[in-house]
Order: sequence, then C-alpha cells, then structure tokens
Amino acid sequence: MDCKDNAKCTNDKNYNDFILPQQPLIGYVNMWKLFVVTLIIVALAVALLCVKLILRRNGRFTSMHIHDSQAMKDRGIHCVIEQDREARQEKTKNKQNNNQ
Repeated sequence: MDCKDNAKCTNDKNYNDFILPQQPLIGYVNMWKLFVVTLIIVALAVALLCVKLILRRNGRFTSMHIHDSQAMKDRGIHCVIEQDREARQEKTKNKQNNNQ
C-alpha cells in the first residue's frame, strides 16, 4: 500500500473486494438451488413412503399394537393394560374368596 494519505487506496484489489463484491447474488442463487433440490428430495421421500396409502383403496398402515397381533395372541402375550386388568381382577377375586 503506497497511499500517501489516509484515503482509500483504489488500486488495492483485496480492499475493494470486501467493500463491493463483484457478484453479490451468486450466493443467494446457490442457496435457492440447494433449497429447491432439498425440497424435491423430501417431497419424493414422502411420496414413496405413502405409496401404499395413495394407491390402495382404503389403504392403511397395519396396527403395531400387541393386542391386534394374532401371533402374540397365539403365544398368550397380552398388552400391558390387559395384563394389569387381569391381575387386578384376580386380586379382587382372591380377596373375595378369602373374606367368605
């Protein structure tokens, strides 16, 4: 920097790049491109996850609850709520039998 006074040096290339960028919109354009690509990927993923629901008539997800599973019923495994209800009923029957 060979400036004689404290004025801006106009021939200092790095200083001018910080003050006035040459292409200020390139960052925004790249950001919007990335946003659009991300939006398309998310929309495609949601569409693929919903294929069964969209294409089948009355399409539903199968129930994941234990009390709806036939294999669990065959093994005698019940839902915690049902097990608690059965235990309470047995406890009240035992109390009634002991009182009589």
